Amino acid sequence: MYHPEGCFLWDPWFVKHLGNYYMFHLMAPIDPDPETRHHRAQIGVAFSKDLRNWNQIQPIWYRTDNQEWDSFTHWTGSVYRHDNKFYLFYTGRNKEIFWKQRIGYAVSKDLISWETFEENPILDAADPFYNTDNMPDSRGTPPAWRDPFVFFEPKSGTHIMLMAAQKAEPDNPYRACIGMARSTDLRSWELQAPLLAPDRYTEMEVPQLLFHNNLYYLFFSTKETNYSDDWANEVGAFNGWHCYVSNSMEGPYEPANGDGKVHSSLPLFNARLLDARGPNSYLAIGWLDNRFEGQFIGTLSPPVEVTLDDGTVKIEQI
Repeated sequence: MYHPEGCFLWDPWFVKHLGNYYMFHLMAPIDPDPETRHHRAQIGVAFSKDLRNWNQIQPIWYRTDNQEWDSFTHWTGSVYRHDNKFYLFYTGRNKEIFWKQRIGYAVSKDLISWETFEENPILDAADPFYNTDNMPDSRGTPPAWRDPFVFFEPKSGTHIMLMAAQKAEPDNPYRACIGMARSTDLRSWELQAPLLAPDRYTEMEVPQLLFHNNLYYLFFSTKETNYSDDWANEVGAFNGWHCYVSNSMEGPYEPANGDGKVHSSLPLFNARLLDARGPNSYLAIGWLDNRFEGQFIGTLSPPVEVTLDDGTVKIEQI
């Protein structure tokens, strides 16, 4: 499957424009230790008409040696179309505060040339809802304020941002949550209480929310090592894509499939829903995370079909 030559690929996100699918993704040079990729990441771009054959474009930004908020690494985000422009919301880090994560955006008319917002970053973790400690906890779990996903909510007439976050509960090792903020102009954001905070995981990454047949499907990914002992004993720990479901955007959300796990024959991680494929199904693509014969994969997954049916989520290869 596709990955830039000589590089790992992970955490893709997509937007369709003029008959092409544009994929944004994280990338870093292949290294014997795949974990080093997190500190060498930049945002790559490719486009395709069929979601299988991809044409690489130059990365959006390269890392620099200055002390800008995003000068060290760029992490996962999403693209949001508004007023005939594309807004790329993304995560940035710098070396000065090594684990601190902040969110900013850039704007484009063609998905090729981007102009960063002068007042970046636009959103930072803050009290009273979210963890503001920029150090890993006692288990070694790093802080989280990343992976922004933005959409418009007609009911309130506001833009909503979801992100991987942590509750402001330092004594709770399973404080991972899906954070939320609201905006009327995409520049100024008001923090809200977490949309989902189940006290079951140490990390919940790359959220995406979909409204389908009067239900809200909230997707995220986590690893089996991130499960609490109680939740692992109840449902079994799982490495991959997860989903919770609600009949209201504000929640409460309950685990899809009874346990929140979205099983796949592929080692699928951080998948993204794309076009509708039928009345109850969608195309989705993620990346292949698990090791294969002792080697880290780090490539794009093939397209899969995701079927949603009254709170259940199933995946089939196409």
